[in-house]
Parts: sequence; C-alpha cells; structure tokens
Amino acid sequence: LWQRPTGQPLWVAEHREWSWDGVGAGEYEIIAVVTDRHVQVVETPSVKITVSQGADITLTAPTGDITFVPGETVRLVASVSQGGAAITKVEFFKNDQLIGVDTEAPFELDWTENEPGLYMITVQVTDAKGGSAATSPVEAAVFDSGEYPLLGLRLWLDGSGITQAASRVSAWADRTPFGNSVSQADADKQPAFHVEGANGKPAVVFDGVDDLLDATVNGARLLSSDSASLFIVMKQDRASANNALLGWESNNHLNHLDLLFTYNDQLLFDYGNVSAGGRILAPQPERWDDLWNLVEVYRTGESGWVAVAGETVFSDTFAGELDVEVDGALTLGGVGGLHFGGAVAEVLVYNRALGVGERESVEPVPRSEVRLHRGRDTGRPECTHAHCGSVGGR
Repeated sequence: LWQRPTGQPLWVAEHREWSWDGVGAGEYEIIAVVTDRHVQVVETPSVKITVSQGADITLTAPTGDITFVPGETVRLVASVSQGGAAITKVEFFKNDQLIGVDTEAPFELDWTENEPGLYMITVQVTDAKGGSAATSPVEAAVFDSGEYPLLGLRLWLDGSGITQAASRVSAWADRTPFGNSVSQADADKQPAFHVEGANGKPAVVFDGVDDLLDATVNGARLLSSDSASLFIVMKQDRASANNALLGWESNNHLNHLDLLFTYNDQLLFDYGNVSAGGRILAPQPERWDDLWNLVEVYRTGESGWVAVAGETVFSDTFAGELDVEVDGALTLGGVGGLHFGGAVAEVLVYNRALGVGERESVEPVPRSEVRLHRGRDTGRPECTHAHCGSVGGR
C-alpha cells in the first residue's frame, strides 16, 4: 500500500486488508500495489478519502473527584469543541450506564444519585458523521452519611458495621464506598464484641495475643504516598506492652503504615520505610492505659504529628514516602506479629491532610464517644509545624 502524493509505503505484506490508525485530518488518495516475485507491479485505481477533524470534549464540572450523600444533586457540565461535523448529542454515563442526554449547548446534566457506591463519570460526544470522543473518568463516591468531611475518606469503621455472633467479631464493614472492610474467618482469632464499649457505644476488643481483623487492599484505594489523617477511638489495656494497633504494609517495615500504640510506653508512627526515616515517635501521654482516648494521626508532606484527647503530644519530620501502587495487608488489632491488647470503637482514615476547619468538624464527633482524660501538663512540646493549626490545646 502506498500513500500519494508522498509516495511513502503504508504496508508491505501478503495480507489483503490493513488497519490504518492515527490518521490526521486531511485529504488522502489511497492505492494498493502488488509486486510479485518477478518484480511485476500491479496497481489498483486510487480511492480518495477525506478525514475530518472530530469533536473534542472536556468535563468542566466537576473538575476532579467528588463525594456526596444519597439524594444530593450534582451538576455535570461538558465543554465541546466541534470538529468537521455538527454535534448531534452529548451523553452522560455513570460507570457504563447512561444517565442523561443533551443535544444543545450548554451541555449539562443535573444528576441525583440515591444509592451509595463508587461511580466513574464519563461524558461522550457524537457528531453527524458518527464520530465520537469521550472524557477521562471522574470518580464520584456516594456515602451513606455526611456527618464527616467525605473527600478522601477511605476507611470508616464504627459500631454499625460490626458482624458478630456469640460476642465474637467475624467482620467489620467499611462504611465508605471503597470497600476496605476487614474480617477474620478463624474463630480462634476473632476479637470480642462489647455492646457497651465507649460511653455505651459498641466496641471491638482485641486480646493482645492473636486476635486480628484483616484484608488485602491496594494501597492507592486507601492511602496516598505522603499525606494522611487518621482518627481512632481506642483504649489500651495496661497489661499490654508491645502493641500494633493498625497497619497497612506490602513489604514489612520497608513499606508500611503502622501505628504502634504503644510499644514499650512509646507512640510509634511509621509511614514509609522505617530504615530510611519513615518513623517518628515519643513517650506515651500520662494516664494512657485503660482509658478511652481519641487519637489523631497526621502526615502532610514531610511533617507528621500525633494528638491525644485534642492535645498534640509530639511532632517530627519524615523522610521518604509510602509506595501505594501495590497490594498490601490492611490489619486492625496487630501488625507484623505484634498484637494490640485493648478496644477500638471507631476508625477513620483519610488519604489526604485535612485542613484545620475540617479537623475541627471531625474531632467533636468521635470525641463525643469518649470521656476525656487529660492529665497535668507533661511538658512535652506542642506541634510547631504550621500544618498543625489548632489541633493542640483545644
């Protein structure tokens, strides 16, 4: 096959058909040339082909991933650049399901979703010649409740999601649409269920020996490489010394998130490669054992800090990042052979650093589940990073 007027060969083979891809707009003359083993050439009559510029489409609202609750209405807006043919329709899809069509500019759709879930939103334009183009997908996460800031919330465990029988917990369902639920099939390793744990609300109690809830989770569905905000309502048993409360890891301590609360009376916060600067730590606060506490754990860039009962107990700097583009083990009640002795009533994990106002809107809700136990001023330094805002001293 040859293209005129350039004389450049398109393909040389015995096949009688060929797919011509990536063709730019313009006028083309196509011929087929056959050469036999005696170098005799046979040429077909030419065929003229006009390739028109197709339409282009961009989703202008929303411009990024969105979150909302059932019954809310979100406006979807597409910007269309017409090519060589008139626009006939613009179609809006959630996953592969058509949810609306618009035939005139401005191309918009008010979408109301009543079912919690995770949806990929795309928009497709079709022109009068049958050509089409589609936008890149935007993720829409529809939560069953909006009591917390939702953007970036990737794990939410509370009493409503506990599956138990005979006071043993076999599963703890994630209330986010990302499906990061944890479970335990082995009855001997199932933690206990207490219907009245933290201020009368349910809690899961781990024995500190082998109780564990876990799941295999892709890191990108749960965390980001260098930003996170975690809120945990927990109580550590006094008799338990070496605790690993919650973790996600793909390569032991070389690539993991690990909250060792506490390990030999210290709070250890791992995020990344422990051997390469991925750990910050400090002594546990006074009156820690056998008391319910709201623990807040943050990382934003290189800065990390931990607050207990609304007061920052330590802050420090991380080196390196977490590789989240891999599958890993999400565990609650233990990490890497270390097990947690104590109880957990609620867990929130965000894959981003919440702003000060967002943190303040989250903190009162889980904090209402605990009676604050603040000891005297221990003299430990408050967080000095600008990111800390008003977390401490509230």
